[in-house]
Order: sequence, then C-alpha cells, then structure tokens
Amino acid sequence: MLWNWNTIGTCFISKAWYMDSGGKFGITCFGAFMLVMLLEFLARVSREWERHRFARGAPNSQGPYAPAADANDANNDANPIPNFCPSFVEHAFINAILHTVQCIITYILILMAVSFNGYIIISMFIGAYVGALCFQRDPLTETRNPNAYQRAFQQPVVCCV
Repeated sequence: MLWNWNTIGTCFISKAWYMDSGGKFGITCFGAFMLVMLLEFLARVSREWERHRFARGAPNSQGPYAPAADANDANNDANPIPNFCPSFVEHAFINAILHTVQCIITYILILMAVSFNGYIIISMFIGAYVGALCFQRDPLTETRNPNAYQRAFQQPVVCCV
C-alpha cells in the first residue's frame, strides 16, 4: 500500500467497508477519532480501578475503632454502609476484561492505520490528543488527606479477610 489521501474508492478492513461516498468516509474518520478516545477512556478506567483496589487495602486514616461524631456519621454502626470487598479473582477478572477490550480496540485501530490513508491517521492522532486532554489528568497520588475511596469504602470491616 502507498500513502494516500483518497476519500472515495477506499476500502478498510473488509470489502463491506467500502467508501463510495464522502459521508461514509467522514463517519469512518469520526469513528477512528472516537475509537482512540474510547481507548484512552478505558485506560483511565483501568487506572481508577487499580486506585480503588489500592485504596481498599490502605490503612484507614481515622483508625478502625474511632468513635462516631454523630448519628449521621458513616462510621456509626446504626447507619452502616454496605462494604464492597471484591476478591482477588474478581479483581483479576475485571482487569482481564479491561485489558482484552483495550487490545481489541488497538487491533482495529492498527488495521485501519495500515490503510495508509492520511485522513484516517490524522483522525487517530487528533483522537489521541483529545483523549489525553480528557482522560489522562490524574489526581495527585501523594497526599495525607484521605481520598474519596478511603472515605467511602474504608469502614471497620470484620467479614472481609
């Protein structure tokens, strides 16, 4: 294949994906843009899942047996919050699903990129740029204040080992 700027008469991945109009080609460029954005989103979901897993195992900043300040406090036994305590197998299963979906999307993007169509490749680059702007802004990891996961999920747990 040679580098090309064709918008009509090109074929992507299969014979069924033949560009016979400019509208189909525009939708294909937008689809490539959105696939890269979805890939960045899934990478962020994977990082957030790992943060949740890490925060779930981190020690509680208040201590496990700190007295409750009032009746509406989350640490009060009269107002228990159901604990989410996934096992190692559940963590591994979710990580495997996220990784598999990322691999599938990456493979589709590679197949689209080897068409060597300039518009498709530029659409992918723009999608990577916008996806990084939207989904790669991570919060600071070093802080002494408890994060949202620690506040919501770290209650004195007796049942989960």
